[in-house]
Amino acid sequence: MGQVIHYQDDIYLIDSLISFLADTARLDADAEILGDVVYSVILQADRAFRVVREMILGNSHLSDRNEYLALLARTATTMTMALDAFLKPGSSIGQSLELRAEELRAIRDAHTGAANEIESILDAHSGKQSGRDDHVSSDEISELLKG
Repeated sequence: MGQVIHYQDDIYLIDSLISFLADTARLDADAEILGDVVYSVILQADRAFRVVREMILGNSHLSDRNEYLALLARTATTMTMALDAFLKPGSSIGQSLELRAEELRAIRDAHTGAANEIESILDAHSGKQSGRDDHVSSDEISELLKG
């Protein structure tokens, strides 16, 4: 029997981790105390995001796929903003992450790309949807004119 995946719960928890990062980026936390914790959360949130994203993108028949993709796009954007804040000079936590700046830039760029890719997929899907809604077949017109 297949394993049931609770995408919405998983995305919520990933978003919560990334929200922690965004909150940390806005605060003046002590790098000596939380620097390694923040780095670990960045890596874990990134890994979990990529796994869930690939699972959702790989399943075009998922009933709430567009909702999940929209949530992932928002989460990726939040991660991008948090990493930008950590990479700015003068960031208290960012100072402890300086040696890992290239890795953080790569993660940031990957999340920026993921958000853009997901937005493109959602835009393309909404274009197909609106095209289908606007199209009325000749059979449908005939039925409407009969009544």
